Amino acid sequence: MIDPTPVPNGAPRLRDHPVARGIGDNQILHLAHAVNHLVNEVHPAIHGHRQITLFRQAPVTLVLFVFDAGGELPNHVAQGIVSIQVLNGRLSIQIAGNDHRLDPGQILVLNPSIAHSVRAEITSTMLLTIHHMESISMAQTTVES
Repeated sequence: MIDPTPVPNGAPRLRDHPVARGIGDNQILHLAHAVNHLVNEVHPAIHGHRQITLFRQAPVTLVLFVFDAGGELPNHVAQGIVSIQVLNGRLSIQIAGNDHRLDPGQILVLNPSIAHSVRAEITSTMLLTIHHMESISMAQTTVES
């Protein structure tokens, strides 16, 4: 069932909100199934990619991306430690004017607030992990109190 709640840009959601998909005490993520689901969605890809949040629980978010050849994520920053893992294909990550080519089995780790863009040189799949800093610092404050 599609969640009718709009996303921040006002557009309707393309799939259920991550909370509605639920997580228990543990969760096995079936990446091949999720890739197949994304590839077979009826709506067109946005900027040449499709994505789904597989897991979100402070401070960690896991997002699976499927890129068409030439698909991209424009320059952006994340307020947390980011890891970009190429599952298949080839991605070009641009950071401060430098291109970093990633092939399957490679992971790029970025410190918080590092501007970067992602471009798929060929059809590619990427697993993104973000360790949100504000959640980490709030957890550390709670533990220290």
